Amino acid sequence: MIILIIVIALALLAATIIPFNEYPVLFMKPSKTGKIQDSEILAVKNKIGNMYFINSSDGYILIDAGSDIKAVEKIIQQENISDVRHIFLTHSDHDHVASLGLFTDANIYMGEDELQMVNGETKRERNKNNSLPDGIGLDDLILLKDEQKIKIGEHTIRCVKAPGHTTGSMIYILDNDYIFLGDSCKISNNKLDIHPFTMDEALSRESIQKISKLIKGTEFTLTSHYGHYKSSDLVIDQ
Repeated sequence: MIILIIVIALALLAATIIPFNEYPVLFMKPSKTGKIQDSEILAVKNKIGNMYFINSSDGYILIDAGSDIKAVEKIIQQENISDVRHIFLTHSDHDHVASLGLFTDANIYMGEDELQMVNGETKRERNKNNSLPDGIGLDDLILLKDEQKIKIGEHTIRCVKAPGHTTGSMIYILDNDYIFLGDSCKISNNKLDIHPFTMDEALSRESIQKISKLIKGTEFTLTSHYGHYKSSDLVIDQ
């Protein structure tokens, strides 16, 4: 009974702080800042999400660009990261692009179908468009095709369309071992499911089926808001 009262009290408290449509944020569990096991990948916790720095002989590769530019600036100083040359965006929501302006010399890659999310063609919500930070223009984007492979230093990144969360969401597979899912799905109890705030759930389910097959050939699965996992620990539907 006491536990129930506490749960109800916490729920009421949350209701005074977080709008109803933001409740899913309470259940997001990004990884703590630190190296991914046996790799040169640095997971950086940025509020309720993760961004990932990958060291290479051609400068750092960054997967997504975080939601809090001041926090990102602080962590790159702490980790002595000064040469980010390549940024791969899984999609264009604010919490994935906010700190792009810190990396003015970097190439910025994004799925070609996501362009409509930032050029005003497709709205993210009824009265809301996605946008890039000040100083970043559409001409700064390198648009990626499905199954395109990008060679950066000693690494190869495979780019795979995974629409649903947004129209042009894309996932990235690094060296066949690490799969970065962005917000293409959430992971709960080691199972893949529809991510909150998804635009097209039917399309997302199709993408999750594709992702499930791709995960089987990797070592680690890394999400933006639900941490990272050994791929072999995930429950993949047959």
